[in-house]
Order: sequence, then structure tokens, then C-alpha cells
Amino acid sequence: MKRAAALMVACGLAAPVALAAQRWQWEVGLTGVGMRVHSVSGPTVQKLTGAAFGGSGQLIFLNRITLDMGYWQGVLTPSSGVAANRDVVEGYAQLGARPLGWVYLRVGPHAWSYVSNAGTQRSFLMDGRARIQ
Repeated sequence: MKRAAALMVACGLAAPVALAAQRWQWEVGLTGVGMRVHSVSGPTVQKLTGAAFGGSGQLIFLNRITLDMGYWQGVLTPSSGVAANRDVVEGYAQLGARPLGWVYLRVGPHAWSYVSNAGTQRSFLMDGRARIQ
């Protein structure tokens, strides 16, 4: 009888720990991205290629709500001509939800920056995405 009571107490104490462990999950990854950019600045059109390296991560709460983040940085070189190389930075932070197990929605800012000797070009977009899996 004492063993059964001790087992029940141990299970009762372990259950909240197991539930707490299921509430929060996280994922982190390192990424390399090949980029091809078509840049238009006034009458000037440039084609640039290069690679950016960085990482992304996701924090998952109750398997339904997510915070997705990513950051990459690299150098783009012109495909032709004598234009200067450009540093490129890209990042995002988006809040997501899974209203159903197979529907995934997320929204948030996505920003890019291209830096060269001529100046900095910035792009900012409020991005919304939907995925069915």
C-alpha cells in the first residue's frame, strides 16, 4: 500500500514537469543562402550574385503559437560591369499561429539592406504567410 501511494505521489509530481516541458519548444538552425539580386536604382540596373550566412530560430508555445526569427549577412558581387560589391543584410521576426494542426499562419516585419560605396538601399515589408501541411 505504501509503495502504491509513493508511486502515485511520484507520478503526481512528475506530471506538471512533463506538462511544462510540452508547453515550450525551440528550434535553431544555421543557414547559407545563395542570392541572385536584380537591383534597379533610377536608370541603373545591376545583377548581383553572392552568398549570405546566418541563422534562424523558432520558439513554439503550446504547439500552436510561434515566434520565428532569422538573420543573414553576406556580400554580393556584380555579375558584369565595374560596380562595387554590396554588403547585404536580411532579417525577420514573425509571430505565427496554428489554428489547426495542418494550417500555419505567420505575420511580421521582414527587412533587407544593401550597402555599397554609393549608399545604402533599404527595403522593409510587413510579410504575411500561410502554409498548409
